Amino acid sequence: MLFGVGTFSLLLAVLSTSSALPAGKNCTRKPDVDVGTTALVANVTASPTSVQSMGGAVLANVQPVSSSSVVSASGSSGGSETVQASGASSAASSAAISPTASSSLSASSDSQTFLDLHNEFRALYDADAVTWNDTLASYASDAASLCQFAHTGGPYGENLAAGVGGGYNITTGFTSWINEASDYDSSNPQASHFTQVVWKSTTQIGCAVTSCADGTVFTGYGDSVNIVCEYYPPGNVIGAFASNVAA
Repeated sequence: MLFGVGTFSLLLAVLSTSSALPAGKNCTRKPDVDVGTTALVANVTASPTSVQSMGGAVLANVQPVSSSSVVSASGSSGGSETVQASGASSAASSAAISPTASSSLSASSDSQTFLDLHNEFRALYDADAVTWNDTLASYASDAASLCQFAHTGGPYGENLAAGVGGGYNITTGFTSWINEASDYDSSNPQASHFTQVVWKSTTQIGCAVTSCADGTVFTGYGDSVNIVCEYYPPGNVIGAFASNVAA
């Protein structure tokens, strides 16, 4: 199962064909339904809102899962039916506040995984490597521990992901974010997980991953894994896509 999140939000949900659920319909705050093959999935992206930053809209989009119960981050898979919708919601947060400087990487293999995944992909888009910030990581950890599929509304850029299934891990969640690159149109730039990951002006990140009990993020699918990444300075700023996202 897979989730991803940000202040200008993109939400994806996938349900197994065994679930007796109605077809998706347009709504403002709820994800639409996508009939997939095995599992429930949701993915959302955003960055904090400010006077100049994108925010205030919620886009609902569906992503199916593969037969191995691992979310297909690249798009549709065989035998699935996709329902898409969009809606609006109001959201606001304060301008970004500089996190406490930190050059040390937390003693965690997960921390290194997050950092390596970001920097390897950023290099493909001529974006400098980001450094790890423990203040951002602590903020992300607090948010992840809430086990809620919702933006914090905090001062940093934010991507969220959550999932259920034996094949779900940090790399799978990150891949769902960067696979949005194929949808990016430089002539009509839209905020996404992808644009926050490669945003050139972002120099520091902090991420966390935690296990959430059944009935919190998802209900009836077992425990889930919840991922939160925070970014400073935040990306997805209106008018700055051309200089921050390489074509």
